[in-house]
Amino acid sequence: MTKHLLNEEIGKRILETNGKVTLASSTFEIVRIPTLDVNRENAPKK
Repeated sequence: MTKHLLNEEIGKRILETNGKVTLASSTFEIVRIPTLDVNRENAPKK
């Protein structure tokens, strides 16, 4: 079975649930990496 046919079959089966099953998707973008203080002076004592 190709991806296209599999996708169609999954979509058909989801529609047959009359709203009991829904699909969701989300995308996240990291726009800034937070700064990190790496001073050894502030490091915990061992």
